[in-house]
Amino acid sequence: MKNAWSNDEVIFLEANYKNMHYLEIGKVLGRSCKSVSRKAENLGLVKKTNKSWGKDDVDYLISNYNAISPVDISMFLNRT
Repeated sequence: MKNAWSNDEVIFLEANYKNMHYLEIGKVLGRSCKSVSRKAENLGLVKKTNKSWGKDDVDYLISNYNAISPVDISMFLNRT
């Protein structure tokens, strides 16, 4: 388990949470997707919901449906 979030990590998350998937942010910061998601939630950083499914989202879902867990797919796509 990694230590507490640094100020620089929080700033990076705040600057990028709308444009990057949590999985991508986690890779940059060396943290898990779940860790990034929880920190964003704790900071009140909420992504807009009710977004339509784009081609990239559908392609990702089809490609990974039997390869990774539904939770990981959900976190990567930022959907519930």
